[in-house]
Amino acid sequence: RPCVVLGNVVAAYNAQVLLRKYPEVLVCIGNGERAMAGIIEYVRDGKRLTNIPDIAYVDYDMQIKFTPKGQPIALMRPDRFMIDDVKASNGRAYLSTTRGCPNNCFFCSRRNFFGHGKIELPVDEVIRDIKFLNDKGFRILLVTDEDFLVGDLQRAIKLAELILEMKHTGQLDRDLKF
Repeated sequence: RPCVVLGNVVAAYNAQVLLRKYPEVLVCIGNGERAMAGIIEYVRDGKRLTNIPDIAYVDYDMQIKFTPKGQPIALMRPDRFMIDDVKASNGRAYLSTTRGCPNNCFFCSRRNFFGHGKIELPVDEVIRDIKFLNDKGFRILLVTDEDFLVGDLQRAIKLAELILEMKHTGQLDRDLKF
């Protein structure tokens, strides 16, 4: 039987409502990387749900359970093992350079959703990913950052300057768009 996993802001903030209506699903709360790795072990190896961080689920007694939050993760370049298939099917390339926000405003959902401030992928890692996607033939990269310019404006400027320089020197296609 398939394992259905819900995630992102709507699911995370409405986990109890969703689990009452769909008790067979699992809900990721916050960053999903560590939770998804645990869920794969649950499906494949029978790992106990209680040992998977950052999820909510309904137990055998029909009680909604929330597992403890895991440690903040480091943002890293994605494994792009399927990128040739994505390109061949006219798929899109996504680029994530930051996650979260440093401001921790009381009215904003981001501070509760991620449980940390802002984490950033180092500029050289971002440039390496942009170059990789450019070399694979992508001409539009969709940036997924919620708050690209918030926090370290100098980082954003440095990244933009490097991209322009690489376009000017032919290291990136001049038509590459973000």
